[in-house]
Amino acid sequence: MKKKPILITAVITALCVFLLTTYLYTTPAGTLVFSHLSDTVTGKNYAKFAQLEYLIENEYMGSYTDHVLMDNALHMYVASLNDPYSTFFNKSEYEEFSSGLEGDYRGIGVTVKNENGRILITNVQNNSPAQKGGILPGDILVKVNGTEYNGGQMSSAVSAIKKHSVGQSLTVTVERDGILKDFTIVIEDIKLELVSSKILENFIGYVRIQSFGNEVASLFKKNVEEMKEKGIKGLIIDLRSNPGGALTTAVEIGDYLIGEGELLTVRDKDGKEKVYKSKKGELELPMCVLINENSASASELVAGALRDYNKATLIGKKTYGKGVVQSVFDLGDETALRLTIAKYYTPSGECIHGKGISPDIEVDLPEGVSISQNDKEIKNDTQLDAAIEEMKRLMTQGEI
Repeated sequence: MKKKPILITAVITALCVFLLTTYLYTTPAGTLVFSHLSDTVTGKNYAKFAQLEYLIENEYMGSYTDHVLMDNALHMYVASLNDPYSTFFNKSEYEEFSSGLEGDYRGIGVTVKNENGRILITNVQNNSPAQKGGILPGDILVKVNGTEYNGGQMSSAVSAIKKHSVGQSLTVTVERDGILKDFTIVIEDIKLELVSSKILENFIGYVRIQSFGNEVASLFKKNVEEMKEKGIKGLIIDLRSNPGGALTTAVEIGDYLIGEGELLTVRDKDGKEKVYKSKKGELELPMCVLINENSASASELVAGALRDYNKATLIGKKTYGKGVVQSVFDLGDETALRLTIAKYYTPSGECIHGKGISPDIEVDLPEGVSISQNDKEIKNDTQLDAAIEEMKRLMTQGEI
């Protein structure tokens, strides 16, 4: 969701300070301006920033680009919150973020997260440039074209990759088992099939949600309704390695699956609450939900609500544990700020942030087998096999 930022006042103030101080910095009037601004902490910071810009512009002997300097400053400013979910988006990053919610983007086909100050590659998409180039889930992204990045600079690393055009190549350096490896990767347009489905044995419906993009709720319902018309008697929802997405999408899916009641509560820093509720009507089918350690955010929201209402059996591994909500503030110049603004609570009142959701039936995948965000199926899928067996039991007993 997008909001017109309250921060615009601060941005205008900063620009005014910059113009005044740049013009008057070496004059008595300029000295008075700085003296007055220093009376407040915020004003002092703006004044100091303006001084830096003035000195760089007038004294620095090297070359630089204004917008790159500003983008890096804004990235690091937000990164200093030490919140892996809050970030500044420059123009290209904002475009990629927005298009990613629709399932299409330009890149190399990996999903990353900040883990212990390092950039961990959690998923590598099938047939993506990264997979074809040799990058694996679990690799640590260290460099892009020779420039080193850490977890706090993840947005900058992503930007360094996505600034390339389709067809251009770049060198990605990863750490694997303590050894640095260089890979030459060619940028491509990545297209995701965000929802896929099929009918398994014994008329068990299976639907996989890759992420909670803008159109996913309608696609999910369409896939399930089509399988219902073909006579499915149970449903397996695969949320493994689903990193989340739009809160509104998760709420819409929860409303479709669960009868009348509370789906979640969002509570901001001042304790103000917003309760999301589902309407009458629910999916009258026995259900199992597949989860793993990379199921996060919106996928945990859906899994947690189904668990609290005893609507589904959770199978797999404990989820990631992201129980905070971000809002995207459009800054009006094709850039944006994504900021953590609240925590969410499941219908039972639990905040799963930092804890995750434990499955009802814990099942490991075989050693060396993993499932990425976009995998439709994998070999030796012991977790899916367990879900099928549990679904047979539920259908035999008539439980829903």
